[in-house]
Amino acid sequence: MEHSEDSFTNKFGLKIYYQSWVPNEPKAIVQIAHGIWEHSGRFKNVVDKLVPHNYSIYINDHQGHGKSEGKRTHIDSFDDFVDDCYDFTKIIKKKQPNLPIFFLGLSMGSFLGQIYAINHQKEINGIILTGSGTTGAGVNPITLFIAKILSKILPKMMLPSGHDANILSNDPEVVKKYLEDPLIDNSKGSARIGKLHFTFYKKIKDEIRKLTLPILLQKGGKDVGVVGFSELVDDVRTKDKTVKVYKESKHEVYNEVPEIREVALTDLLNWLEERVK
Repeated sequence: MEHSEDSFTNKFGLKIYYQSWVPNEPKAIVQIAHGIWEHSGRFKNVVDKLVPHNYSIYINDHQGHGKSEGKRTHIDSFDDFVDDCYDFTKIIKKKQPNLPIFFLGLSMGSFLGQIYAINHQKEINGIILTGSGTTGAGVNPITLFIAKILSKILPKMMLPSGHDANILSNDPEVVKKYLEDPLIDNSKGSARIGKLHFTFYKKIKDEIRKLTLPILLQKGGKDVGVVGFSELVDDVRTKDKTVKVYKESKHEVYNEVPEIREVALTDLLNWLEERVK
C-alpha cells in the first residue's frame, strides 16, 4: 500500500490538499467527502478496512478546512465544494483509469454527495451517504431567521456553532481526539455555511427522486447531528437502495465503539464487494 499527499489548485486559485491510499492491486476507488470542521485525516478506520481488500481511498480537505486554503469554515455555495470534488475525481481517474469509482460522503459531505450524484451520477458507480439527511440539526427558528439575513448581508460573518462533539460517537477517545485536533475548530462557522446546512435540500429534493445509481445509506439510531433521514430515504427511489440503521450509534458510524463501527464498516465493504465484480 502506498500513502501519498498532494494538492491541486481549484477555480478560485486555492490549493486543495488531498491524501490517497493505494493498494498494490486496486480493483476500485472510493472518493470521500468529509464533514464540516473536520478533514481527511479522520478516516483511518475506513482506510484500514477497505485498502486490504484492494480499494484505493482518496480524500481531499474541503476549502477552508484542514490543510486546504480558504477562509475557515466558509463557503458561498455548496456547489463550490462539489466543483472541487469533481475536479478531484478527474485527477483520480487520470491516476487510476478504468476502475469503478464510488463517492462516500459523511454529514455535510453527504449533502455534497447528494448534489454530486445529481450532477455527475453517470460518471460514478455508486454513492454512500452516512450521517445523512435533509438538514443540519434542529435550530431555534429565530436563530435560523437571523442566519438567513446575515447570509445575505454579511455571509462571511462568523457565528458561534454551539456544536457538542459528544454527538459524534459513543467512544470517548474519538471525542477526545476530535477536540484536541489542531486542524479542527468546531466553535464557529460563517453565516452562509450555516444557512446552507438548513436550506440546501429544498432545491434538490425533486432531483434526488430521479437518481438511478446504486445508493447505500448508513445512519446511527442516536444520530442528532443531521435530521430528515426518513424523508431522504423516502425520496431516494433508485432500484438499488440499501438502508442500514445502527440502533446504538451516534453520528459517525465509522468512528464508533469497536462493536458498532465494525458492523458498519463490514456493511460498507460488503455493499462495495457486491457491486465490484
